[in-house]
Parts: sequence; structure tokens; C-alpha cells
Amino acid sequence: MEGSKGKSNPKSSCGEKSEQRTPLTFTISEKHKMQLREAFDFFDSEGAGRIKALDVKVALCALGYDVSKEELAHLLKQVGGSINSAVDFNEFYSVLLAKMMQRENRSEAVRAFRLIDEDEKGYITIDDLRPIADSLDMDLTDDELAEMILFAHPSAAFGKNENEIKEPLTVSEEEFLKLMSRAHVY
Repeated sequence: MEGSKGKSNPKSSCGEKSEQRTPLTFTISEKHKMQLREAFDFFDSEGAGRIKALDVKVALCALGYDVSKEELAHLLKQVGGSINSAVDFNEFYSVLLAKMMQRENRSEAVRAFRLIDEDEKGYITIDDLRPIADSLDMDLTDDELAEMILFAHPSAAFGKNENEIKEPLTVSEEEFLKLMSRAHVY
């Protein structure tokens, strides 16, 4: 991939040179890009090209993306910004794209769960994982598959000793999504 070294980032839709630091594989329509610019410009009432970081939070909420102050700080840090400094349009755009990608990745995680839960039981069992492991040529024992489920479902109740499990090993869709979130899949 030596040809990609030193490549400059593409220009944003608004004619500004992009300094985005997030990998962008998500595309949005020109109409939506214009709406983002309008939202940014609404908060940039003085035309300085920068808005307060907390205005980014308000703009994101207005666009349907609820974020906590902590999550906003994390997103801004990812794109080279800070919760304590003004944000330019490229940082604003990058943060919004990151949120849009998170939403898309969550949808993908839901689809993955539903592919694994072929019988639509609402949970995944060892029997659901076995064919997947086999198709990937993973020679996993039932104990190893059980360990995977226990990792996703750490609150499984144990019997008198830690090797005796009281309830069947299952992972619900909610638990699966929490695991995917912890693994930063979305």
C-alpha cells in the first residue's frame, strides 16, 4: 500500500480542505451535507468558522444523535479536537460521521445476531455457535463454546461450585450488542 502514503485528504463538500483523522467509509448525500453545514452555521453566528464544543452536542441532538458530554469529549479527541476548545466544520463533520457510522455498525451487529439466531429464539446458544465455528474450521470444544457464551453473559448463575451452571447458557440480543459495544464493534 505504498501508493497511499502521503496522499492528501479529499476536500470536503464545502470547498474546505479536510483535516479529518477518522477513517471514512461512510458516504452521505449532498443534501445531507448541506444540512450539516446549515446546522454548523446556525451555531457559528459570528461567521468565525468555529463553534463551541458544547454547541456540537446541541447540534448532534437536533440532528437525532444523543451524546453525553463524555462521549462528545471522546469523539472530539478521536478527530483531533477537544471539549475545551472551539470546533471547526471539519471536526464537526468528522464527529457526525463517526456517530453515523456507530449507528450503522449497531445495525450490522443486530443483523449478525439474527443470522446466528436462525431459529429466532431471541438468544444464542452453544448449538447456534457450533455450525459457525465448524464453517470457519475452528476446532472448538463445547467447553470452549460455553466459555464464549459465559464471556458475553458473565452474570450466568452458577451452582454449588463454579463448574456447575444453574441456568442454560444463552446470550440475548441485548447482551450480544453490549459485548459488541465493549469490543468497539459499534
